[in-house]
Amino acid sequence: MAKSILIVDDEQEIEIILRDLLKHMDVEIHQIYTGSEALSYFDHNKPDLVLLDLQVPEVNGLEILKHIRNRNLESKVVMITAFATVETAVEAMKFGADDFICKPFTLTDLQKVILQQLEGQAILPKSSPISLEDVEKRHIGAVLRQNNGNRRKTAEDLGISLRTLYYKIKQYDLE
Repeated sequence: MAKSILIVDDEQEIEIILRDLLKHMDVEIHQIYTGSEALSYFDHNKPDLVLLDLQVPEVNGLEILKHIRNRNLESKVVMITAFATVETAVEAMKFGADDFICKPFTLTDLQKVILQQLEGQAILPKSSPISLEDVEKRHIGAVLRQNNGNRRKTAEDLGISLRTLYYKIKQYDLE
């Protein structure tokens, strides 16, 4: 039976990219563009995986995540955003997100996360919550990539000193 993936994102390109990326898999891909449509969708559907943007029109992605978890849906939920902060990522994990990926991301990273979630092979066992360090490492790495390795701009975007950024890069082996 085909796995179902729901994309909740107002950018149509995500669906096009996913269809091409996952064309070799037996998956059904649907996209919803607003938060209110997403809330209605979950009243009658239980997708295997939800790729949920943090910033969607009408209803915040975290509110949609809460709705999914309050309905006890067993759907895997991966939060996607271009405007992540470590605090937001931690909050999403507390509300029950299974993973968190920052835009811009590579297609390889996206495919890896999707395959892990669909196959039930999350990076960490369910009994272990994702660590704050892991979320911070991913976020710093994503912002570095977004800024093409420009450390001064990355430190500014993260709201930390350049010295702290250098320490974190060394700590997380992000070079």
